Amino acid sequence: MNVELPDFLIHMSEQMNNQDNRSTSDVIYEVKQHQYFVTEEGYNEHHFILADDDGEFFRSDTGDEEEAKDYLLDFYEEACADWLAQNHEDELNDGRDSEELFQEKFDLSEDIEDFHDEIKKLAVQQIDVVLHTCFTEKEALAIASRYHESAEVFTYGVSLYLAEETKQLRNWIQSLTEKQGE
Repeated sequence: MNVELPDFLIHMSEQMNNQDNRSTSDVIYEVKQHQYFVTEEGYNEHHFILADDDGEFFRSDTGDEEEAKDYLLDFYEEACADWLAQNHEDELNDGRDSEELFQEKFDLSEDIEDFHDEIKKLAVQQIDVVLHTCFTEKEALAIASRYHESAEVFTYGVSLYLAEETKQLRNWIQSLTEKQGE
């Protein structure tokens, strides 16, 4: 049986022979996305978020703490004053500016727990989900570029060391052409 190989297999073989394998044997490329799920605090926690009835206003891994505290001062003024009176009354009595003192002393991670009933602190777990698997890095990068940047998509090279049939297919495609420079 004599079969003519399609051009895309020849192009794929050339790419596989000349791409950076990232020091990984029998590499394939995954397009992955970070996805986030609420979890129990302390259980595989990546970060936490603070939210109220209007939605999320702080994310501990990327958020600006000063902005979050400004938000609290703007929308929870009475709760801020109560917290300062309970925890830093002496410094308030010494004439310290209350907003400055709140910015300096309030710990978003610890002090938010009983701060106000409307504010929830949620522990968040990060999971990397495989969206696509490709034989070539070029294809993986092309697919990843189609996603909006807010989707947090990235490429990752993985080894086929346990997937013997897929490894054999990859090696066969790669054998269709020779590596440049050899």
